[in-house]
Amino acid sequence: MIMSKQEKSNMEKIPTAEKFLEDFELGTTGKVDIEDAKQAIIEFARLHVETALKAAHKNMQLPQEDLEFTLNSYPLENIK
Repeated sequence: MIMSKQEKSNMEKIPTAEKFLEDFELGTTGKVDIEDAKQAIIEFARLHVETALKAAHKNMQLPQEDLEFTLNSYPLENIK
């Protein structure tokens, strides 16, 4: 697969788990609240699933107008 500079830049913008948690507000008590941690994991997973679906759509060279169909192939609501 050959990626354009823009695609490479977009892929580099996807945070690692470590960076994502550093940026996610997990409270100020010094302890991690379980609900905050769950929310962070869910958001991280949804971000990566959406990015993977977009990349798969592009790699399969499907028409841009079908992108919504591809994105809906795995409901993000399943990530809980």
